[in-house]
Amino acid sequence: MREVSSVKAIKDVGLEGDRYASGKGTFSRTKEAVVASLRGSPTPRHATFVGIEAIAEANQTLTTPFTPEETRRNILTEGIDPSSLVEQAFAIGEARFWGFEPCDPCNHPNKLSGKIGFKQAFDKRGGLRAAIMADGFITIGDEIKPLIIHALHSGQAICGFNHPLLPKDWPEGHLWMGIHDAKYVTCPNCKGTALAHLVRQRAQLS
Repeated sequence: MREVSSVKAIKDVGLEGDRYASGKGTFSRTKEAVVASLRGSPTPRHATFVGIEAIAEANQTLTTPFTPEETRRNILTEGIDPSSLVEQAFAIGEARFWGFEPCDPCNHPNKLSGKIGFKQAFDKRGGLRAAIMADGFITIGDEIKPLIIHALHSGQAICGFNHPLLPKDWPEGHLWMGIHDAKYVTCPNCKGTALAHLVRQRAQLS
């Protein structure tokens, strides 16, 4: 692990220079990961997050504490619990992320650090695994800003948000994605319709 002050997030790939972005991460080639990839539904391992507060809490239960680098997470946050961002869209700098699932701890950090107790101490404190929805640079000090993602169909949000404004005129914090990316939609009034439309499309193609 090496610290950088700024890094480019690449949509559907990962953080530039990170092993997982090139498919060489420890869990990139597990049997489960390969099968999921062949089926077209790989688990996004684009970026992982952990809170500095969670590290401090976990270390209170340990004789030998883990440093932020030894947690093996990409991005260290402060003032927010990353696990609260599961199934939420958010921006950091120019990049856009979608919280995929909690990043449950394993025993790999024990092996690499020569310490013990990581999996137990970081249970429910392991952070977040996220997908990258849009390219952009992120820099130390950037704020994490929540986003509302609408589903766009025929040039308008399905929910009718700010009709008749075009998406480019929407206020900050409101973005859109096409029906094909319905899994990333967070607007509750768009989501159900978008997913139903996607199911119909797939049914027609099968």
